[in-house]
Amino acid sequence: MATEAYVLKEGEVEISIRCGESKLVLDTVGPGEVFGEMALLLKDPHRTATCVALVDSTVVVLDKQLFRDCVSQASPLVATLLAAFSERLRKTTEKLLAPRDLFLSTCEMLNLLASQGLEELSLEDTVRGLAKALFVDEARVRETFELLESMCLLVVQESQEQRKVIRFAERKEFLAKALRISRLLGRIGK
Repeated sequence: MATEAYVLKEGEVEISIRCGESKLVLDTVGPGEVFGEMALLLKDPHRTATCVALVDSTVVVLDKQLFRDCVSQASPLVATLLAAFSERLRKTTEKLLAPRDLFLSTCEMLNLLASQGLEELSLEDTVRGLAKALFVDEARVRETFELLESMCLLVVQESQEQRKVIRFAERKEFLAKALRISRLLGRIGK
């Protein structure tokens, strides 16, 4: 139950969220910084992130009632702004954590890279980059690449430098074909 925030007196605390099976580190806070503040701002009693002390740490606890007392002494505009900011942040966090169509998102990102004139992409670098950008495990991106390769949309091969690279089977038709396949997969899954 989230009813307190904390001021870090000494130490270091990591703030993260779960995105599927992955952990996304949002921030690392140090002495003098506040964390857990969403508990004071939101009506929802659930935490929006996980905070873990990276080293022995000391905190000052700020409870919800003390915060409300402070806000009640401020201008009504301050309370209204705080409520709006916190609600907007909550909605943004929800959108960030919402499931997305990994197949289509991967295809759109690959198409964006291809539109920059890249004829081939390093498989490992692309997997790592897409996993970070889409907040998913690298294994899921690899599975998506395997699916794209089995559908003859991508070709994975070794380059002259002995590293695996991705090439588009048909660059100009890649996204259009991917969209048709995505729609078909969506209908089959229903």
